[in-house]
Amino acid sequence: MKKYIYEYVRVEMPQAVLKFPTMEEHRQIISEYGNKGWRYVGNIRIRQTNDGESLGYDLIFEKETEE
Repeated sequence: MKKYIYEYVRVEMPQAVLKFPTMEEHRQIISEYGNKGWRYVGNIRIRQTNDGESLGYDLIFEKETEE
């Protein structure tokens, strides 16, 4: 049976980005981790405004392990 380890990377979004959504940090992080053998599997919103806009989230990566 395959086993996996998981890595969580927190990405904070300043409120100014909500008005001008040009943030590229998440793409850079996904590429960096992919080049290291991690697979992007999703994200979890960790902070939001009262209107439901995201202010921060965790990117989730997995890698198969031998353990």
